[in-house]
Amino acid sequence: MSRTVVFSAYGGPEVLRVADVEPGEPGPGEIRVHVRAAGATVVGTASERNHAYLRELGVIPVAYGDGLAGRVRAAAPGGVDAALDAAGTVEALEVSEELVADRTRVGTIAYQPAADRSGVQRLSTERSAARLAGLVALWEKGELRVRIQEAVPAEEAARAHRLIESGHTTGKLVLVF
Repeated sequence: MSRTVVFSAYGGPEVLRVADVEPGEPGPGEIRVHVRAAGATVVGTASERNHAYLRELGVIPVAYGDGLAGRVRAAAPGGVDAALDAAGTVEALEVSEELVADRTRVGTIAYQPAADRSGVQRLSTERSAARLAGLVALWEKGELRVRIQEAVPAEEAARAHRLIESGHTTGKLVLVF
């Protein structure tokens, strides 16, 4: 059993609860949201090189780019009830709006002016020392894992920045001073 944040209804933080479930264990260095434990089919867009990683997480991978909406429909023939845009591209928002009838069920964590124009929900969290301390406490107990793609020497910070801007990282880049 694993202590996992679960929900059974759409809504804000008030619908979340902590429960003991058996969703499978995240791999080394991963943060995982166990959406599949709630009975959801999860489809994720990624470059081909990250499809195996998504499969390990229980996500059905599809390639982004031209024809994305059709590939998502094929992966989720029962329809798409909600979408989360973590990329912040206009393409991701447009496809989400095409696939999800209710705009209140489309959210983005990226700043995107197109989201404001279309009425898509911008999702964020309040950063604070208390929240950071809570995350550190979870990490210290082994209940939070963060996937580290690479530890980059500080003198290579420009290279790390280019990697992040490429949008093709799987995990965090850590600058080592």
